[in-house]
Amino acid sequence: MKVYTKTGDKGTSSLYNGERRHKTDGAFQALGDVDELNSLVGVAREFLLELDSERSEQVTELEQRPMTAGRRAQS
Repeated sequence: MKVYTKTGDKGTSSLYNGERRHKTDGAFQALGDVDELNSLVGVAREFLLELDSERSEQVTELEQRPMTAGRRAQS
């Protein structure tokens, strides 16, 4: 399936707030890093859920921190 945004590829992309920045802007690298970290924390949480529910709850609380960092990186 193709997706057309009608903005063309001029080497820029937009943040969630609508601001356009160059694709090499550090904000996009930071967002990708935070997303990857959050994915890994989610996998760890699932493994811990099977082994130790108390630790899993702690990891769930930790999972909120990368999300907060991601929101800060995009503004």
